[in-house]
Amino acid sequence: MNVTFTGPQCSGKTTLLKQMKQTRDIMDQFFYIDEVTRLIKREFNVPINEEGANDTTQLLIINKELENLFKYNYELWPGCRGVVHDRCLLDGLVYTEYFFEKKLVSQQVWAQALNYWMKYHTKYDVIFYPDPHEIKLKDDGERSTDTEFRNAIIQKYENYYLNHFQWKDRIHILRGTVEERVEHIKIVLNEHHTG
Repeated sequence: MNVTFTGPQCSGKTTLLKQMKQTRDIMDQFFYIDEVTRLIKREFNVPINEEGANDTTQLLIINKELENLFKYNYELWPGCRGVVHDRCLLDGLVYTEYFFEKKLVSQQVWAQALNYWMKYHTKYDVIFYPDPHEIKLKDDGERSTDTEFRNAIIQKYENYYLNHFQWKDRIHILRGTVEERVEHIKIVLNEHHTG
């Protein structure tokens, strides 16, 4: 099972991943991929968020998301139910599309992000979107603190991508406290595993 989080910065994805890793029962039967964007920043010394609005950074990010999708064959690991991704190809598409509309990345890079998502979105069995409206924007030294940028990204997710008929049945919106969100995740994973 390929499980992923998607959504804008500061929506609680990292917090939920940490909680999942510490929770026993079904949660400890998954392999976790903790980072994409921040890993790219460290490995290649490139800016991220608005400062990373260029072809090179966006290609590095979407290619890392694609690599993560295919690199980990959990079926070879006894007792492993799947992989939980910190981000997915949808994130690469949303951010790249936003930057393309601002004329900060080329049409070729946007087309690559779109192609990856359209070609491989069915590889994700479950997509969790933590509701960002319930989380305040915090400065951690890496994520963007630009409210206007964040709101534009949220709008892009919510106005189109979360409602698209092709993948709507796989997207689960997480609301409430961290504990309530983790409980929702457990219910979905158990239903998916037994369903």
